Amino acid sequence: MPCVYSRRPQNGGADAICIPVKLGYIVYEIPISNNQRRFGRERIDMKDAYHVNHWIKTHGDLALDLVRVYLGIGLIVKAAYFMGHSDYLLQLMENIGSLWFAPAILVHYVVLAHLCGGICLVLGLFTRTAAIVQLPILLSALLYVHMPRMITSVESRESAEFAGLVLFLLILLSIYGAGRWSMDHWLAKKEFGRLFEPEHHPAPPG
Repeated sequence: MPCVYSRRPQNGGADAICIPVKLGYIVYEIPISNNQRRFGRERIDMKDAYHVNHWIKTHGDLALDLVRVYLGIGLIVKAAYFMGHSDYLLQLMENIGSLWFAPAILVHYVVLAHLCGGICLVLGLFTRTAAIVQLPILLSALLYVHMPRMITSVESRESAEFAGLVLFLLILLSIYGAGRWSMDHWLAKKEFGRLFEPEHHPAPPG
């Protein structure tokens, strides 16, 4: 019987323990190979996690672009609702009080601002302007429509909270603008391409 795996006793004796080839492979080689595979998988998982983390950090503007598209779609839906229920919007403005003048004109302004602004936000075209146009509407709705009714019902409080969230996100868009997945970025890159070229820093002298 070939003896290629030999282990001496721990008590320092002279006799060696002779293990057959197949049994030695099972006892010694398989655990080592399994550990190597496990450590290899851990290194691959850590490398994948690093790449995912790096991608998230370098594409942070994508989250803001998703928020922009979501707000644009919401404004378009709201404009379609107001177009189908113009009497409701007109009555809502008349109930606000004498602070508003020419409610019919304001109704058209709200519908056009939501519709055109929503389309611009979805496309990422004139993003800051489209967001700024919505701010007076959302601020007025929050102060004069939703907040006075917050105490009356849970639905009114939730509407006020949602209007405040939309207002906050529109303020962020009006400051930050659109990300790289937008028409604004594409037009700016087309017109001012040099500003988007990566900077090459010279290597320090050795």
